[in-house]
Amino acid sequence: MLAYVLLAAVVAGQQYGNGLGKHTYSVSQAHAASQFLMTMLPVQTDYPSKAESCGQLGRTRVAVAPVPNGTCHLHAQGAALAEATSYAVGSVAFVKATGEYSIGSSLVGKELSAATAATPQDCAALCSGACAGAEWVTAPTSYTNGFGLHAVHVNASSARPCGAMSNEQVEDALTAKLDAVRATGAYDAFLDFTTGFWVASLDRLCATFDAVGQRYVVLKWQSYYSVIVRAASSSILIELMSETCATACDAALPHPHARYVFRDGATVASVFGALTDKDAAKPLLHAARVSWPTSNLTRDRAFFVDGGLARVLDRDAGAGVAVDTYDFAELSENAIMQFQLVERPAANTTGPLAVAAWETVMLDTHAAALRDDVCGFDQWMDHHAGLAVRNSTHTLGSLAELAERLGLKYHVNKEGHGRRLDEADLEWGSGYALYVSAPNGVALSINGLRQGDYVPSRPIGSGEVDLCNMGTCPNASFLAAL
Repeated sequence: MLAYVLLAAVVAGQQYGNGLGKHTYSVSQAHAASQFLMTMLPVQTDYPSKAESCGQLGRTRVAVAPVPNGTCHLHAQGAALAEATSYAVGSVAFVKATGEYSIGSSLVGKELSAATAATPQDCAALCSGACAGAEWVTAPTSYTNGFGLHAVHVNASSARPCGAMSNEQVEDALTAKLDAVRATGAYDAFLDFTTGFWVASLDRLCATFDAVGQRYVVLKWQSYYSVIVRAASSSILIELMSETCATACDAALPHPHARYVFRDGATVASVFGALTDKDAAKPLLHAARVSWPTSNLTRDRAFFVDGGLARVLDRDAGAGVAVDTYDFAELSENAIMQFQLVERPAANTTGPLAVAAWETVMLDTHAAALRDDVCGFDQWMDHHAGLAVRNSTHTLGSLAELAERLGLKYHVNKEGHGRRLDEADLEWGSGYALYVSAPNGVALSINGLRQGDYVPSRPIGSGEVDLCNMGTCPNASFLAAL
C-alpha cells in the first residue's frame, strides 16, 4: 500500500497545473520547435498555441494516454514542400526522390490517397509507384493535463528586449557546442539545460530519430541511458531516460553523475509505474526532472535552499563537478518532481559562450528590463520552470521579500487561468503569477500563491500569454531606455 501511495504522489506531482508542471523556453522559432515536439515525441498541442502580433506561442503538453496513429497523405509528382502552418497538429514531409524528411513541412499538390501510419518512416514506406512524396500528420487530440513543454518567440514588434545576445546567437552557439560533443565525445555543460522524461524504452524513439536524420547525444550513467535530442534549432533539449536501449546506445558516453536520483530504495517501477509500452512507436513520457546549469552553486543555494523553496534530495560532487538534486516540496507539498542544478568547471564547454557569460546576458537583461514589480519584462524570462502551488506557506509577499534581499528581479502579472483575487480561496491563492529570476538568470514562474503582505506598485497587467505585454508602467518613458 505504501508503494502505491508513493507512486500516486509522484505522478500527481508531475502534471500540468499541479506542482512542477511545465518548462518554458525562449526560442527564435516557436512554431518549428512545437512541430518537432508533436511529431517526434508523444506530445500534443496546448492552449493557447498560435502566432500573434508580437511573436509565436508554441505550447505543447505531454500525452497522458497512448497517442493514435497519424494520417499519411501520399502525393503525386509535382507536389511542393511548404512550411506547415498548424499549431494543432505536427507534419513531416518525405520526398521520395531524395529520401529526405522535413520536420514541420507539408506537401502541396495532387493527393493520390491517404492511410494511417504510426511514424513518419512508416508513412514513407507506403510511398511507391506513382507516389512522389508523403506527408505524415499527427492525429488531432484534446487537451491533457500532461507536463507542459512551451516554446515562446518574441519578435521585433514587442518591447521585450533580449539584451547583449539574441536567441539566434545563443542557438548558434549551442549548435557549435553540440557539434563538438559529437566530434570529440566530450560532455558540454549546456547539456545540463534539459527537461528529462523517463520512458519504457529508447529503441522506437531512436529509430524514428535515425530515420528522419535527427541527431542526438547518448549518455550511460549507472545502469541507465539518456538520449538528449534538440527540438529544431532551439535551446530546447529533451532528455529521454530509460533502462532499455539497444543499438542506439552502443556508443553512449559514460557519465559519472546520476541524471535522476532513486532515493530510499525507490525503483523505476515504484516511481514511474509498470511501463508496459516499450514496443509502442511513441512510448509515453513520464516527467522526471528539470535540470539547469550554473556557474555558482553556492550562490544558487542561497535562493533555493536557504530561501526555503527547495528540499535537498541529494548532493553529488567529484572531478570538479557538483550536482544538487531538489524538489519543491518546501514551496508546495505537491511539487515533488526532481530539479537539478549542476556546476561544472568553466572550461567544460566549447566556444566563447560559457555558462557564466550566458548567465550574465540574462541577468543584465533582467536588470535593465524589469523596472519594478509590475513594469517591464524581457525575452529571457521565458526561460522558466513553471510551478502551480497549493496551500503554500509562502506568499507573494514573502517571495518578493526574498528576491529583493538577494537582489533578484521579479515580475507579477495575472495568471493565465484568470482566477480572481480572493484571499479566502486558500487552495489557489491570489490569481497572480510571480516570475522571479533565479541567481543564474533562469526564472521560476509560480502560480497559486496567496497575496500575503504584497502590495503591487500599481494595477496588475495582463497574463503571460500576451507577448506584447510589458506590465503596468507609469508612462511610456519609463521603458524608453530598453
